[in-house]
Amino acid sequence: MILIQGSSKDFYQTADPRVLKVIFKDVVHGRGRASTIPGTGRLREEFCFYFYQFLEKQGVKTQLAKSISGQKLSGNDALLPQGILVEHLSMIPLEWIVRYVARGHWVDSHKVPLFPQGISFHQPIVECCLKWKQAADNLSYQHLGPMKRTLWRMMQHLGLSDIVLPEKMVVDDPRVTFDIVRALHHHASEPSFRGKLIDTQETWHDLQTIALRVNEYLREFLNSQGWILEDGKFEMGWNNTGEIVVGDEYTQDSSRIRNQANESLTKDLYRDKKPDQLIYESYAKLTEAMKAYAA
Repeated sequence: MILIQGSSKDFYQTADPRVLKVIFKDVVHGRGRASTIPGTGRLREEFCFYFYQFLEKQGVKTQLAKSISGQKLSGNDALLPQGILVEHLSMIPLEWIVRYVARGHWVDSHKVPLFPQGISFHQPIVECCLKWKQAADNLSYQHLGPMKRTLWRMMQHLGLSDIVLPEKMVVDDPRVTFDIVRALHHHASEPSFRGKLIDTQETWHDLQTIALRVNEYLREFLNSQGWILEDGKFEMGWNNTGEIVVGDEYTQDSSRIRNQANESLTKDLYRDKKPDQLIYESYAKLTEAMKAYAA
């Protein structure tokens, strides 16, 4: 029985209420579209499993199930022919992003283009985003991005400006600070946030530390292969003993990785409309390398 149905993963109940089975879908999303690329779900499952297994060896707690119905799991027992066995967590509705190179949010023209594309930062930048999405209707000129404004001004003289004003704009994943998170924890109008976030500086610091540590381990692996980690994001949650653990997924879809020729190996391939076969082969290359590295 499906407990949680998502756009890229489904979580199923098992005989053990503390354990779920998660199955990754063969769906890749990006820039307002989605496609089915057969086999990519399993590649993401295996990449996530072996990376989390590697993190466990380094002392970083993850969502991988350690036992089911009282029986201890060992080796690759949590990796099923389809899906992974994971602990049922209370997820913290925050995404943690660690950036080494300027891409995405801070360079895309339709977002916040304040950095030159591709520059390397002197030290990692840690961002925290609230897991929140809302669609705004009936947009005005003031709400358009820079490119849309330019196009609107050009079309205005032809009496066609209305066609470039979108009917809806999706606002999601706002960047937040500890003070905002703490205030939302106590006063948010949405029940999904009130009492579900954090309210101590110590916990905030712990989450930041884990975010950096996880990405540094991934970066070490990629450097060993001659690849470059530009950024990566993931989520964390509380297990049934109140420990903070790495959860949900950390895969090719939640990171930007490039080779020495500056070619993407991850979801930017889909964003740039590269062939499905190339996307599959790049995902497979990362998965096989991680599997060997974590052994």
